[in-house]
Amino acid sequence: MSLRKIFSEDAPTHQSFPPVKVKVVALHTRTTVSNWVFDKGEAHPLVKHTNCTAAISDGVAVVKFTAFQGIAAKLSEGGSYIIRNYGMSKYGSTRTMLSRRDTAVYHTSQIEVPAHLVEEGKHMVCPPSPFKHINDIEGETDTLFTVEGCVTEINKVKQVPGQRGQPVPIIEIKIKEKEADVCLWREATLAELSLGKPCRITHLRVKTSGQYGFTLHTTSFSNVEMVTKHVHIAVAGFSFHEEDECVNILDDSYAEWTVPRWMWDEKFPDAVTKMPASVIIAFEEGDVVDIL
Repeated sequence: MSLRKIFSEDAPTHQSFPPVKVKVVALHTRTTVSNWVFDKGEAHPLVKHTNCTAAISDGVAVVKFTAFQGIAAKLSEGGSYIIRNYGMSKYGSTRTMLSRRDTAVYHTSQIEVPAHLVEEGKHMVCPPSPFKHINDIEGETDTLFTVEGCVTEINKVKQVPGQRGQPVPIIEIKIKEKEADVCLWREATLAELSLGKPCRITHLRVKTSGQYGFTLHTTSFSNVEMVTKHVHIAVAGFSFHEEDECVNILDDSYAEWTVPRWMWDEKFPDAVTKMPASVIIAFEEGDVVDIL
């Protein structure tokens, strides 16, 4: 039976559905945390699950298939399979195939899928997240986007009620391109961020609320990572941090950037009397690798 026919029927989710022959056109794997432990101002994952969402197509239609750990390990992007003993879930108005304990997956002959369905499938499991300058973000929107900026503030983890009543973590940070408040939710709080280092956050959404004001919020698709880039800084001042053997550079907006002391002394040995007007800091995966 075709996917289009199965998904067009208003059948109950507990019904047995016929086997389908499909091709996996896109895969998106992510780790989710179902239970958290909060201790001394920190959040630690107690129960983690690695699941994947696959976009599958029979060459005529493309649908979403949520595969839990055991089944996910059997799927690969571009592979063709026969899937049987699956279930059907419903989130909002979208029906989704769902793996079950007795779901079986078999390799089969290749299925040809048109390019437009492959593209639709990729967007289905991981929506586009175009880069935006923080200055260009206006008002509340459902559009997902990516931003980059230096981390200028990291607040302590907070507990907020989750959808099932269990507490989930949230960390509020500030990033600078223009100053922006970002709320990292759930798994995004596990990202290792450092003050004075640039990061990239994907799949953000703008929200306005009485509690948090105008802020950027991570979604279930978000990825938080330190970036590789060159940052031009107008130097307003600097100070030595002897304990960490580093230098804190104050830029013209009074945000701090941290570089190794030995690197600063090598480039600017007379900085106390001849402070540089500007510097370029080269970052590689968030770490300072050079000062230009």
